[in-house]
Amino acid sequence: MLKVAETTQVGSLAAAVGAEVRKLGAVSVHAFMNDKVAVSTALKALAMVPQEQGGQRIAFVPSFGRAKRGSILRLFVQPLGAARASREPAVPAAVAARAEGVE
Repeated sequence: MLKVAETTQVGSLAAAVGAEVRKLGAVSVHAFMNDKVAVSTALKALAMVPQEQGGQRIAFVPSFGRAKRGSILRLFVQPLGAARASREPAVPAAVAARAEGVE
């Protein structure tokens, strides 16, 4: 998990996001929603990941949650190919075999 604050640098966050996605396959980026600078920094950093990381493309999904200290923007980030693969419906082997004419 990467936390974003007013003092977070865009380039440093972009590099950290890219490194975590490459290393772990995904990362969560958090910022307090009432901190406009932090939210802006998080979004700018995600837009810069391909530029900072040699073309590494990412996808992210927002999650708006509540914490004890206020509303938090959570962004789940993963490589673009992984995001596409996770949306494709899984086809059971038996169904795939029947579709190909194999029983």
